[in-house]
Amino acid sequence: MSRREDLATVERALRAAGSTFPTLQSIVDTRMRYRDLVPTLMHLLGQVQDNVVLEMLARALTVREAQGKAERPLVALYRGLPISEETSHLRWVIGNALYSLKSQLVADDILAICGDPAQGTSRQMIVAALWKLKSEAAFLLLIDLLFDSTVRGHAISALGRFKDPRAVPWLKLSVNDENAWIRREARKAVAALAAHD
Repeated sequence: MSRREDLATVERALRAAGSTFPTLQSIVDTRMRYRDLVPTLMHLLGQVQDNVVLEMLARALTVREAQGKAERPLVALYRGLPISEETSHLRWVIGNALYSLKSQLVADDILAICGDPAQGTSRQMIVAALWKLKSEAAFLLLIDLLFDSTVRGHAISALGRFKDPRAVPWLKLSVNDENAWIRREARKAVAALAAHD
């Protein structure tokens, strides 16, 4: 199907659900709540194929009203996509949605995605969400990911929020990194863990 056909499918479904939003983009852009549309948006994940339309659906599900509901369909979409440059941005957007939702509901999938180096930068926000799992497996994976350049800064950030002092020696390895963002995240994480002690 073409993007135009996919958008038409989405708009028909939204009208059938009683939506007052004229387009999918208007839902993505709104600050209004749309709890009643979340089931329709989730269903549409399996009805369209265009990457841009799927990105808009994932963004529309990056809201509080989708918490506890959209995690499994989003993970299924992410894991069902081919690993390619063509899908990298879409997978990143889905990862960002998972960061905003209750990623602990799909903990095993989150760990598997984060531990797969083939996923590259598309898993950055999912790695950043690992602290929410509060598990030993997540902690140990974050330590490993400190040595993966595609997600290193996100692993550092997550370790700072994990509140486990065992991370400090590992984080200190990056406080003088040549990359300013990595350096800043490492220092911030070390400071957060020191404040937590």
